[in-house]
Amino acid sequence: MATVYDFQTVSSSQHQRGMQLLEANLETLVNLEKLCTIDLVIKKVYCIHRNLTEVPDDLPMDVEFLDLQSNHIHTLNQLDCNCKIAWLLDWLQSSSHLKLVAESKTICSMASLEKLGGKPLLTFDPKHFCGPDIGLLCSLPLAIVGVFAMMFAIHRYRWLLSYKLFLLKLAVVGYQEVVDARNHGDFEYDLNIMFLEDDEHWVQEHLRPVLEERLPNFNRIVFGDEDLVIGMHYFDAVFHAVEKSFKTVLLFSRAAFQDNWFMIKFRVAFEQVNDARMENVVVIFIEDIPDAELPYLVRLYLSERRTYLWWVEDDRHQEYFWNELILTLQSDNMRWNNMIPLE
Repeated sequence: MATVYDFQTVSSSQHQRGMQLLEANLETLVNLEKLCTIDLVIKKVYCIHRNLTEVPDDLPMDVEFLDLQSNHIHTLNQLDCNCKIAWLLDWLQSSSHLKLVAESKTICSMASLEKLGGKPLLTFDPKHFCGPDIGLLCSLPLAIVGVFAMMFAIHRYRWLLSYKLFLLKLAVVGYQEVVDARNHGDFEYDLNIMFLEDDEHWVQEHLRPVLEERLPNFNRIVFGDEDLVIGMHYFDAVFHAVEKSFKTVLLFSRAAFQDNWFMIKFRVAFEQVNDARMENVVVIFIEDIPDAELPYLVRLYLSERRTYLWWVEDDRHQEYFWNELILTLQSDNMRWNNMIPLE
């Protein structure tokens, strides 16, 4: 029987005898020579004064003698029984000619795998403790199912996801607004004021004086039906005023919503905005009207982020109202950007 290394007496200064293997491997010799001295003739490996902290795991397969004295393997008789030393157990059990000296005293340390601490080394069966990861193997089918489920969900809701990602891009990157290059001087009319005849008193009392005072360069203004082109069919004249004006202002009131002719004029203005794809219509509510009383066409118009203002009787808020109106009338017309979703 071959002499086997005594794991119990490694920390002493005596010459140690250990392990017997069967074959040699040239590649492992090259790596091992960096740590130990190898004598292939007498099949011995000397790893003396090498500051080793563990037994080398790349020993030639025909070694008959291994010397590990004067190293830092202070507790070799208490090994950490884990999968890192599975090779050692496989080696000891690979041949009937190998024997572990003082096997009852060579035990697993308390840092070993669960249920192995304090037990003899040979009770460690790597095939039982270091086999395939059952949890990993069981999770693979679940992972595959999860991937297919996610792919199915992405495919089914791809348009919604694309829309949400687009909104995220707009929020982070922003977008460039398209401005109409023409100013009010490029149009036949600066402003087109459309209102019901019953609301003319509001125009004469409030709107007209402010426009004349704050917008003196806006002197080509169509005030209601009286300033429409004479001799032209009424609807053609309304369409002409809307099309040729830099801005069109619509005054909304309860009475205006009840008038079919006014609602037709509003429809003409609405359709002109859609055809020209340009935001040049301003809506003013000259009285407080609940949402329930708004016509469907007005709700549709307002739902598409259209510009509108509310008139209030409070003098403090009227100054804000006029400032906003003047800024809106002077601002450039914005082109529609169909890439921007509605709010």
